[in-house]
Amino acid sequence: EILPPHFLEILSLGALSDCDRYLRSLSVRIERAHADPAKEQVKKDKLTPHLQNYSFLKKRESEMTGECLSLMQEYGAMLNEFRISLFSPEIRTKIPISEKKLSQHWQTLCNHC
Repeated sequence: EILPPHFLEILSLGALSDCDRYLRSLSVRIERAHADPAKEQVKKDKLTPHLQNYSFLKKRESEMTGECLSLMQEYGAMLNEFRISLFSPEIRTKIPISEKKLSQHWQTLCNHC
């Protein structure tokens, strides 16, 4: 999910610059998941509710205003950075991110959209 199919065709030039970090993060995650699946599951459990929130938003995307779409895209970018923070913290994130910040942004989305 962090690097969508056909990413070369659908991502902006700015978003493409993040692909290297995403792929390095995925590589680290794969190695660690193989070494300690239980620890991987604990981290995945922290991510799951936010992925469910994002999935819910994507289903309502066609009904959203421009402001809501912008907030949703920001939430998606935050999710990508949270993945990096969670699974490969040695790779720097573009923004400071935490579960709390994701939850706050989700609340903002719920209040506006």
